[in-house]
Amino acid sequence: MARMRQLSTPNPDELKEPVGCIFPILDGASQNEIKQVLFGSKFGIGKLDFSKSEWEYVILYSECPELSTDRAYKLRSNDGNVSPDGKYIYVGLMSDFPFDLEPIGCLLRVDLLAHKIELVWNCLLIPNAIHWDESDQKTMYVTDSLNFIIWKCPGGDLLKRDELIDVKNSNNQSFESPEPDGSAIWFSKDGKHSGFLFITVWSTSKVQMFDLTNGKLLKEFILPEQTPRVSCCCFVGKDLFVTTANAEINDAVRTNTDKNGGCIYRIPNVLDGNVPLESTKRQPLH
Repeated sequence: MARMRQLSTPNPDELKEPVGCIFPILDGASQNEIKQVLFGSKFGIGKLDFSKSEWEYVILYSECPELSTDRAYKLRSNDGNVSPDGKYIYVGLMSDFPFDLEPIGCLLRVDLLAHKIELVWNCLLIPNAIHWDESDQKTMYVTDSLNFIIWKCPGGDLLKRDELIDVKNSNNQSFESPEPDGSAIWFSKDGKHSGFLFITVWSTSKVQMFDLTNGKLLKEFILPEQTPRVSCCCFVGKDLFVTTANAEINDAVRTNTDKNGGCIYRIPNVLDGNVPLESTKRQPLH
């Protein structure tokens, strides 16, 4: 395990400590119990120990040479994933809520063993869900929410990216800003398809299923119209669980009239065949 460092962590009163993404750490003995998790928070990657109910930062985003202190202060974790070899955590940062949304977001590659952070994709508005192809374990799929694009990066080269899915083009009938948000991926075993990407589309009450081979829209799952802000999804066996967001959140005064936002939905039997129960997040080295 990488040794913990005593970090000088900024903790201004006016900013929260939001959690953008979580990376479970399986217990080495049982391999089916989670006692600790790594997670992307406001200022860096944190580690939570459930047995002690304590957490601490293990690395700060401000330690990235390409990020100025002022810029890092304005950012927060959004979404992320672990590379197939477990060596790297990729995490997307976007403007934090107290600040104006600017193209200062980025995608970082974090190596906890070497205690190193690299900026690998710059000047994004909202970087989102990240996946790897099962066949070569290198090709990446990256969600660029406010450009409405799912990029395919052959060989994991983020500079040589191809547009795979234009989500806005698949939702152009009545939605002004159908942003692809969190997603789940499932690799088919039928020999006909390489896999499927299930994308929550913000503001539409929809989850859309796309073919990873050609980016074609195959199916839509429609949630109640009272919860248009669908935000992420994941598989539990054959079922798809979908999170939604509230219209606004004010921790000081709960005057919000949105009684449905923030619900979690279960869509049963989305997948066919014998599907193993496993996490979509790989085991990170730490």
